[in-house]
Amino acid sequence: MDARAHMTSRMRTTASQTAYRIGAWEIYHRIMNRDNLTVVMFHRILPSGTPESKNASRTWTVSTRIFEACLQFFVRNYNMVSLAQVAEATTEGAPLPARSLLLTFDDGWADNAIHALPMLEKYNVPSVIFTVAGWVDQPVPWNEIAMRAWEEGCLSSELCKQWWTLAGGGAEGMLSSWDQSKGMHTLLARVAELPDSQRKQLLEMIPEMRRFADSSPVSLHQLRDLHASGVAIESHGLTHLPLPFTKNPEHELRESRSRLAAMLRVENAPIAISFPHGRYDASVLRLARQEGYQLMFTSDGCVNQCDRGRPSALLGRIPIMEQAITNSEGDFRPAELASWLFRRPARRLSEGHVGSAHV
Repeated sequence: MDARAHMTSRMRTTASQTAYRIGAWEIYHRIMNRDNLTVVMFHRILPSGTPESKNASRTWTVSTRIFEACLQFFVRNYNMVSLAQVAEATTEGAPLPARSLLLTFDDGWADNAIHALPMLEKYNVPSVIFTVAGWVDQPVPWNEIAMRAWEEGCLSSELCKQWWTLAGGGAEGMLSSWDQSKGMHTLLARVAELPDSQRKQLLEMIPEMRRFADSSPVSLHQLRDLHASGVAIESHGLTHLPLPFTKNPEHELRESRSRLAAMLRVENAPIAISFPHGRYDASVLRLARQEGYQLMFTSDGCVNQCDRGRPSALLGRIPIMEQAITNSEGDFRPAELASWLFRRPARRLSEGHVGSAHV
C-alpha cells in the first residue's frame, strides 16, 4: 500500500470510529435498516494460536475472542431471530421485528459445536448451521483439501492444468484463467467423477497436502447435540461442490435433505439451503424449490429488504471476516463492524437473480 492509500485508509478508519463513538452509526442503522433483515455468515470458530487455527483458512476463520465480541455487538444492535421466524414471516406467520438479524454458519465443522455453541447459549442467540451432509463423521474431504490448497497458492496453475489433463479434459476445454473460482469449480466437478484412488493420487501432488487435511468436520454425535440445543441444522449440499457445476444437482439437493433428516431422526427434512460456494443459477433455484426448500441463502453481500416485516425466500448474507473488523494488532473494532454491516446495500433478491460467489 502506498503512502497516499495508507493515509486515506487511516482517515476512513478514524472517521468511522468517530461516527461510532458519537452514536451516528446507531442512528443511521435505526433509520436505514428498520425494515431490513441482516443475515451474517460464519464458517469456523477457533481459539487463536492453536495448531488447527494456524492451518485453517485465514479468510473464513474467526477467533473465539472476536466471535464473542461480534455476538455482543449483534445483541446490542439487532433483534435476533431464528430460522423458524424467518420461514414463518415469508408466509402468513408473524412478521419480523425491526432490524432483524439471523446468524448462520456454513459447512458444519466440529468447532461450531465445541467453541461456538457455548457462546451462542451464553448470549441466547439462535443460529443455523448449513451442513454438508456427506461430511458428517468423515475426514476432511478431497475437494475441501483442494480448495484450501488453491486459496493458499499451493495448487498452482500448472498443477491445475495437470489435473485437468489427468481428469480427461482436452486442450480445447482448458480454462485459461485459474485465478478465478469458476475455473477451479469446473475442474473439481470433473475430478469428482474420477474413482477415489485417482483422486487420492491427485491430492498427493499438492505440496504440504497434509496441512490442509488438519481439520474436523462435525461428528454425528455433535450434530445431534447441536440440534437438541436448538440450533437449526439445514442443507449445504451433499458434497460441497457448487451445484451449477455438478453432474446431478437434483441428487445433491434431494440426498442432502434426506440424509440430514435421517441423521437427526426427524420426520421433517431441512427447509433451507445455503448454496455451496455461493454458486447458483435459475435452474438451481427451480430445482431447489421442486425438492422442497422453502428458504434459499446466497453469498450475495446485501441486507434483505422486507415488505412490512416479510422477507423474500431468496436471501443475501454478509460474511464476517476477522481481518475486516480488527486492527493490525488483532483488537476488535466495533466501528469497523458497524461500517461493515450497516452500510450494505438493501435489496430484495428475486428468483430471476443470479448473484456473486465466494470460494
